[in-house]
Amino acid sequence: MDTPALQRKIVEALGMVPVRCPDPVGPTSGVASAAGPLNGDTSAPPLRLAVLGDSTVMGVGTPSTPEGLAGELATALAEVSGRPVQWRATFFAGATMRHVATDLVPGLSEAREPHVIVVSAGVNDLIRLHRRSTFRQDLQLLLDSARASLPRSVVVFGGMPPTHLAPALPVVLARFVGHRARLFDLETMAMTGQRHVAFLPLRALEFGPECFAEDGFHPNEHGYRLWARHVAPTVYAALAVSAASGDWDPDLIT
Repeated sequence: MDTPALQRKIVEALGMVPVRCPDPVGPTSGVASAAGPLNGDTSAPPLRLAVLGDSTVMGVGTPSTPEGLAGELATALAEVSGRPVQWRATFFAGATMRHVATDLVPGLSEAREPHVIVVSAGVNDLIRLHRRSTFRQDLQLLLDSARASLPRSVVVFGGMPPTHLAPALPVVLARFVGHRARLFDLETMAMTGQRHVAFLPLRALEFGPECFAEDGFHPNEHGYRLWARHVAPTVYAALAVSAASGDWDPDLIT
């Protein structure tokens, strides 16, 4: 089957989903506080978290953006660190990695530099059957853009979410999507050799049917919470490496 035909099959499969999730509402920024290893020291300076990406950052599959990946990750990171997390979500549905690099990263320089930038994108690259080489170039473009305006921020790339487990995809297409996701993850993992770049693999994330929203494709509140708790320790560890190197105040991780 040629590339256009494969893309049509994937789009058709998603187009046949009888239920669409409404766009989430609510704030796209906030402060998360939770009791953690430091007994929830709310007087400590907050960690600054920016989450960029596609509909997962928007929180599609939940009633509100704070219940999506960005808000749940802030809460999980607050639990791991024991300090407040000031978060903001920047997104648009359908965003590819290039969209994040060219349209979303530049806007981060308008506010105070985040300690950590978490990127959740790639599924739309996969669905559009972007080449691995194109995806690799767009990853580097994103890093170059971030380094130019946010030189101290740790960039953490999320791995491909378990889309291959989505009930909305027929079995054959799910296998194809899962295979492509593994190849894209290899490209992302290769970026971690650069300074203050981390990768959050999601292959081990156990997503059952109860983790998906009514459209059978996006996570629901439970799915996002599980996802956030899975990756928060890695995000905090990446920040610890940066702080230890002198880029940030070591008090951030003590």
